Amino acid sequence: MDLGEFDGMEAEHWAAQYQDFIKTWRNAPSSLRMPGGEGLQEVQIRAIDTLEHIANLYPPGSTLLLCSHNFVNRSILCYVSGIPLDRFRYVRQDLAALNILCKNEGRWHAEVINDVSHLKKI
Repeated sequence: MDLGEFDGMEAEHWAAQYQDFIKTWRNAPSSLRMPGGEGLQEVQIRAIDTLEHIANLYPPGSTLLLCSHNFVNRSILCYVSGIPLDRFRYVRQDLAALNILCKNEGRWHAEVINDVSHLKKI
């Protein structure tokens, strides 16, 4: 996600400087765009378009491995699960989590979300 002016800025800093933005970000994040950056809807559209483009390069039934980041993963999972973007925080994404998506009859669905069973416990 292009964070615009917030890129590299500590959350505490932008929370203090942009209090109205933070309030809306907590309650209705899909209605916002990062100052100088993009919004969750733009991320979701870009992510789904990219997912479709990559999937269409291979024959149906192919297994593909894609790697991405928090907001992109959550926006895709919201899309395939029918969850509104305003509730994207409810989609858990631990570090190095595995999500398995399948496309059947033109529709994506999630078979596995946030699986971390492959990680070694220390």
